[in-house]
Amino acid sequence: MWDNRFAFSTDGKGNIGYATSTDGISWNVYSSPVLIAGAQSNWDAASVAEPDVVKVGATYHMFYSALDQWAVENFQVGYASSTDGINWVKSTQNPVLKTESVSQWDRYGASHPGVIYDSLKSKFRMWFTGRDTSTISSLTGYYWDIGYAESNFIPGSGDTTRGEDSVTVYPNPAQNNINILLSFEPVN
Repeated sequence: MWDNRFAFSTDGKGNIGYATSTDGISWNVYSSPVLIAGAQSNWDAASVAEPDVVKVGATYHMFYSALDQWAVENFQVGYASSTDGINWVKSTQNPVLKTESVSQWDRYGASHPGVIYDSLKSKFRMWFTGRDTSTISSLTGYYWDIGYAESNFIPGSGDTTRGEDSVTVYPNPAQNNINILLSFEPVN
């Protein structure tokens, strides 16, 4: 549902909003959601949530969790792009990060994306949460694991952002501890 402080009619689904702030404490909330859940038969029919937005050049890139029904909670990661941060276009290739086969650690869920853009390697790097069971009725017998994925993507010319030169996360998958190795090159 959408925030009831506004006159926007709710559709009963989880949608993504937009707000701005000059100090990070007081926020001005945009009057309607900027990304809404899909139609009933879509992979994102129940909810879109947990956005992570990265601006590369003049384009905003949103990676978000979505699912088709709450009964299973089989989150997957979607992608949308925008030139203004308000009007978004969902990718026709969604979901861009799918749940894996039955033998995998993330076979029932891939969600909560955290993304950076590595301009030196021209790729997005994503850390996400995976789930290895279809039920969440009990917190025993399964793990929420952190995974890593990357995408080779070359945005339009004029990109002047700079990301991490090298990020290594291991082991993958991990149960108790993860190691993160960051290597940076000096900026001239």
